[in-house]
Amino acid sequence: MDPDRLDLNLLRVFAALERERHVTRAAARLGLTQSAVSNALRRLRAAFEDDLFQRTPGGMEPTALARELSAPVTAALDAVRVALELNQAFEPASAVEEFVVGASDYAELALGPPLVAALRSRAPGVSLVFRHADREMALELLDQDRAHLALGVFPEPPVRMTRTVLVRDGYGVLLRADHPAAAAGRLDLDAYLAWPHLLVSPVASREGAVDRALAEIGRRRRLAVVVSHHLVVGPMLAGSDLVCTLAQRTARPLAERFGLALEPLPPGLALAPQPTSLVFHNRYAQRPAHRWLRGLVAETARRLG
Repeated sequence: MDPDRLDLNLLRVFAALERERHVTRAAARLGLTQSAVSNALRRLRAAFEDDLFQRTPGGMEPTALARELSAPVTAALDAVRVALELNQAFEPASAVEEFVVGASDYAELALGPPLVAALRSRAPGVSLVFRHADREMALELLDQDRAHLALGVFPEPPVRMTRTVLVRDGYGVLLRADHPAAAAGRLDLDAYLAWPHLLVSPVASREGAVDRALAEIGRRRRLAVVVSHHLVVGPMLAGSDLVCTLAQRTARPLAERFGLALEPLPPGLALAPQPTSLVFHNRYAQRPAHRWLRGLVAETARRLG
């Protein structure tokens, strides 16, 4: 195959098929007809002398060669996009873009509303898609170009990515307003541990920051319920004797919405503030639109105080 004769648009079709695994969805993603994508696939097969994608009940399954081509094709298309964008200033007021943000449940609840408000004010033609991204899947989403950036509590990423801490959030204890522990005044550690606890864990872990901090002082709590989303915490606490320890920026709106009491951590329980970070793949580092979005996210986080 002569690379000089390969149409760049064929690589776009390859990338869309590799991502969507479906001709119709790939066509919709590219703004092409299904027949145009099918024709492009025939040309790709001829150029590479390989089926590349085989029809299966679950969709278009890539061949071994297609899997090997995925990374270099993505890198080539990224390089072309960066080259085309280098001299193009991003004008948010007139831009028509879509950004995909991988976000933890906490980040979506705490940062999502003010970020959307800022976006609607400054860039009304820009759309934002939030998708769930916990620490176990965020880097995979960025590597696969299925998210432009990720927001959450993440460890230091590999060198191909950049991480910036946006905000650090202290903790509080949520419980129903007429809970016996709330009526007794400020919680001490014994009262805090006397009641069953609720933990928010998107990966169904039975151990959180509280458990690790308690273990350091030789204490433990009784964990009764584990949930995957913050929004169910309010109604669960309102109808039970459970207590839940949460970062303040999610605890406060839940307390206001569901009439819950929000107490400080009991003396003797030391929890480091929760650091929420922005992580992005370095392939986007110099893209004007992406730089603008990162700046808007950072500004939004600063305004949270």
